[in-house]
Amino acid sequence: MGGSKAYPYGSTAAVRGHVLTALGVLRVATADQVRQLMCPGHQDNKAVRNASLDLARHGLALSEDSTRQGQKLWRACPPDHVRVGGARTAVS
Repeated sequence: MGGSKAYPYGSTAAVRGHVLTALGVLRVATADQVRQLMCPGHQDNKAVRNASLDLARHGLALSEDSTRQGQKLWRACPPDHVRVGGARTAVS
């Protein structure tokens, strides 16, 4: 980790935006799928993984599952969730 205090994984606003856009359309995707769709010029999916981790830190994305090959599946947090003590919870 070598980013800022707010984004410790060092992701850029552009890549975070790409990740959120892709997850808004696809609902669930691996970092490699997001890279292929949104930033195919990147040689690997490290920037997308870092952006996903930074977004998760801010409660905007989460990974609750993985593929059979062990890749994390990412999804955007639903808008009806709010942050409570660093975690997101549903609003009733």
